[in-house]
Amino acid sequence: MARLDPTIAELAQEFVCARIVHMGGVDLNIFQFDFEMTWAAFFMNADLTIYGRYGSRRNAGKYSADLLNLSSLKHALKRALEIHKGYPSNREALAGKQSPPAPWPRPEKIPGLAKHAKRAKPPGTCIHCHDIPQGEHRTIIDQKQLLTEKQIWVYPLPDRIGLKIDVAHGRKVEKAYSFARRAGVKDGDIVETMNGQPILSIADTQWVLHHLPYRAELTIGVAREGKSVTLTLSLDGDWKHTLLGWRPSFNNLRLGLRLQDLTTAERKSKGLPAGTLALMVQSFMPNPVWRPSGFKRGDIIVEIAGRTDRMDESEFVALIRTTYAKGTRLRVVLLRDGRRVRKTLTVG
Repeated sequence: MARLDPTIAELAQEFVCARIVHMGGVDLNIFQFDFEMTWAAFFMNADLTIYGRYGSRRNAGKYSADLLNLSSLKHALKRALEIHKGYPSNREALAGKQSPPAPWPRPEKIPGLAKHAKRAKPPGTCIHCHDIPQGEHRTIIDQKQLLTEKQIWVYPLPDRIGLKIDVAHGRKVEKAYSFARRAGVKDGDIVETMNGQPILSIADTQWVLHHLPYRAELTIGVAREGKSVTLTLSLDGDWKHTLLGWRPSFNNLRLGLRLQDLTTAERKSKGLPAGTLALMVQSFMPNPVWRPSGFKRGDIIVEIAGRTDRMDESEFVALIRTTYAKGTRLRVVLLRDGRRVRKTLTVG
């Protein structure tokens, strides 16, 4: 990433800009964010009050950076400085940028990461950001508990509520649609606040959306033609659901199988209705512990525990992880070579 211009670099010295690189020993009560980013940063006061976050991602690739932009980072820095100038009188508006205490205060304390942390030299080091959700998921699963929807459908992008944000700006609405358009958001609006929290970047919008329930009233303050406008979005449905396959933690949730929802044409060729379950086994996870028995590449799952409604791979895995504990045996119906075959899938 190119250097910031001298003006921004000098101004940024007035407050803390913490870049997240390595998580060993990090206080998870303070540094809470989407742990599966390519790059992430915090803007915060020296007393640890958080002004905002920066860093978003939406697709695969080890160094995916389509939502990281020098221009938007500079916009976020300027906005952080504006907040800093008003501190501490604006402290109340920043309260929502910190959530309740984390289940484990340090990454190395997460039971599902214990072996990983002990192998490192020195112990507790070499814990990367993406290890944290994997460790948390594995801890819950191994305790034969169920994951919650919030633990699976994390940090939805503003696109999911109808806000396509200009990546080079970070807060400017490039296109409004869906919930946002119905609430009165217009193309060109600048998002200033969400539920009272000042917004610096796309990551800040994700923070707010992550902590909302599926059905919620979201208040957005926008700047429009020199005026401040307050709008309310009424959210409902499955707006938090996104494709999860790019997330490293998703491999920890899969049941040993990589699945692909059949296209309309593929369904038609196999005589399968458009609105029903049809997930093809593409491959198996490399760890032999996860490989389920009795399944073959090319098998098509058409029923799971009596469910035949259409789901993509993310929804399929989420259904199982929020409904069935480790060790549960599920009846599966496969379409194999034109015939229906019954198998059992053990939740691992």
